[in-house]
Amino acid sequence: MTMIDRLRRQANAARAQARLVARLLIAALLSYAVAQALHMPQSYWAAITALVIVQANVGATMGAGIDRIVGTLIGAVVGAVVAMGRYHGVSDLILLAIALIPLSILAAVRPTYRIAPITAVISLLAGGDLQAPWIPALHRVAEISLGTAIGILVSIVVLPSHAREMARAALARALALQIELLHLYLVRFGRAPQAEINTLNDRLRNEIALAEKAQAETQHEPGSSADTLQSQIRAVRRLHSDIVFVGRVTQSWQHDETPPELLRKLSALEAALRPLLSAVMRAASTPKHAPPAHQAAAKALSHLGSGELSLGAVDKCIGQLNQELTSGSGTAMREAALLPMIGQILRRDLAGLIDALSPARAATH
Repeated sequence: MTMIDRLRRQANAARAQARLVARLLIAALLSYAVAQALHMPQSYWAAITALVIVQANVGATMGAGIDRIVGTLIGAVVGAVVAMGRYHGVSDLILLAIALIPLSILAAVRPTYRIAPITAVISLLAGGDLQAPWIPALHRVAEISLGTAIGILVSIVVLPSHAREMARAALARALALQIELLHLYLVRFGRAPQAEINTLNDRLRNEIALAEKAQAETQHEPGSSADTLQSQIRAVRRLHSDIVFVGRVTQSWQHDETPPELLRKLSALEAALRPLLSAVMRAASTPKHAPPAHQAAAKALSHLGSGELSLGAVDKCIGQLNQELTSGSGTAMREAALLPMIGQILRRDLAGLIDALSPARAATH
């Protein structure tokens, strides 16, 4: 990764963080102001809720908001019902235990509903001196619903970030790391420190995990389909496995002891794969509403998939590598016998990713 790439990545991260800060501030202040205007008894709960549910993207915010409202409703109902025990002389301690046992189990099974026991405690204890114990529960539901609604609205309107775009950005970063890893395995093998290889693989797995997390959050976003994105993530994961298999063959070799002709064939294969992976990476990072120049990069993948231009170059290099291994001898040659087959699998998975990223395929989902 070049210095410019690192600076661009840091700038993108800082921009995303600044947008999240803006959404958090606006959502919290607006929630508190509206709650105050409506004369809600504990307006700060609206602000707290807005701060809790506003996440990095719209899908995550909507998911957190739904879970918070559901958890609040459950806790409020349980707290109000259990509070009726006061009319029969049951102590608050026993009532609290009756309410918390099932809600604690719920929070353990579904951590996103941790607000349920908290709401029950507040509803139960805050209404101790009231004739109608359901009043604090009703207030809590209203305050948290207000904070949730404003938090979701702010996430949609103010500098919005969408889960789908975050998933595609993570995939693009994963592909960039795959390009580096392939270079280490096919060109720098025997010279690259194992720590560097391990770091690249760890970062790659982390980016794919981030993409999967964002893909799961797209289900909460209106008008979002996760099917195509899911197939893209699977294809990138398969590519990573293919590249790791390449590394298992070449990692144990000593670069200086490898036949020069085999070195040239491996370098040629890497040189054929690199521009194709770079084009796929650019297409993966193209936002849905990108300028025409960026959309052109995505549309170019359709031609790569059908025109066999870059894929044809990969096929040619794999064929030459197979020919070299068939005619050669030595330990490296025998160990490299699997490389053409792994190369064919990598080529197939790369073609599958191109198909998943092509505009024609995306338009059908």
